[in-house]
Amino acid sequence: MLTLGTGVGCGVILDGNIFTGKAVGGSELGHIVIVEDGELCTCGRKGCLEAYASATALIRDAKRATGKELSPQEIFAGADL
Repeated sequence: MLTLGTGVGCGVILDGNIFTGKAVGGSELGHIVIVEDGELCTCGRKGCLEAYASATALIRDAKRATGKELSPQEIFAGADL
């Protein structure tokens, strides 16, 4: 399962059991690095998926583009669909 919101959440089930991995965050899909030395993530690393595919990233990028603090609702309402 994958969820998108303020971050990227996921859950992995293997053979009917919740997969937790070998260490903390074994199935933290949002913290897979997709851009080497990319945007700073809330986890402190750079380039994580969550730094690009989340409401937090949407708000950050809209502020860079407009210079204004906008809510996700305002961003989508102003989008040229």
